Amino acid sequence: MNNKQTIRKEFQNIRENLSIDRKLQAQTLALQIINLNYQNILSFASFGSEINLWPLNEQLAKQKRLFLPKVENESLQIFQVLDIKNDLQASTLGILEPKPICRLIDPKDLSCILVPGLAFDKDQHRLGYGKGFYDNFLKTINCHTIGVGYTEQLTDKLPTYQNDVKLKELLLF
Repeated sequence: MNNKQTIRKEFQNIRENLSIDRKLQAQTLALQIINLNYQNILSFASFGSEINLWPLNEQLAKQKRLFLPKVENESLQIFQVLDIKNDLQASTLGILEPKPICRLIDPKDLSCILVPGLAFDKDQHRLGYGKGFYDNFLKTINCHTIGVGYTEQLTDKLPTYQNDVKLKELLLF
């Protein structure tokens, strides 16, 4: 089996080579997430070739159900975002994160977490970017976790290690 770094490169390439039409189709289908019956949803700030969740995030913010992570001291902190246009700023990596004016919340108040990844497998494992932020965070949380991405990111089996956290569901569009 390929090592994680090789798989990361392979699936990064797959995502980057999706057509604009395919990406728009997935973005539109991802709006279905709005119908999930969860109050406090931790989403993610789509970055690079990740599935575009900004239309979904805008709707969740209007409903006061949007929460986004921010990396602080090598861990994820969770903030409520009410206004996509004014509550976010670029991190040092260029990823949009909540500004300090946003309300920090206790992760135990989350009811659902939408988790990004480079690849997912049929056993609900995910392969992230290798920093461990999400796996470390998910180990401390007891709520519904959903891997979100493109159907092209699904593979039969990913290599897993002790620190990897299995998701409860996948929604691939």
